[in-house]
Amino acid sequence: SFLNAYMSSWEHHLLGHVLVAVAMSTLGCVMVLSLDKIADSMQGDAETESMLHLLKDVILAHGLLIGFSWEICIAMGMHAIGHSLQGPNVDILLAIFLCMVVVPAYRLFMIPELQTREVMLSCDLICIWLPRWRRWWRTR
Repeated sequence: SFLNAYMSSWEHHLLGHVLVAVAMSTLGCVMVLSLDKIADSMQGDAETESMLHLLKDVILAHGLLIGFSWEICIAMGMHAIGHSLQGPNVDILLAIFLCMVVVPAYRLFMIPELQTREVMLSCDLICIWLPRWRRWWRTR
């Protein structure tokens, strides 16, 4: 809507969407950092547990907003490249190239991080449920 209101000549141009994505990323990062600082200051209080969950959800929403703004730029960029090349199966070749770039990066960075988070979550669950299970077992 920003492009429609103030920059109507750039409405369907890639540069306009990149400018909006950069602006959204900047504002989103400032918001995420400030909300994270607020959440860190509230960490010790037991009364603010619901507020911490709310702040976490707002932080995740800002990340989603940034991701959607860049997704539009990537889709428009892929369309512009495909339109300028105008060869047979250009979309398939671009998709293969994108997979050749994204899949190794995903394997190198995301999979180890997800495995670490899975181990941490399972340890947290064991620490939470093991004392409860022991109490239940003793009462039998």
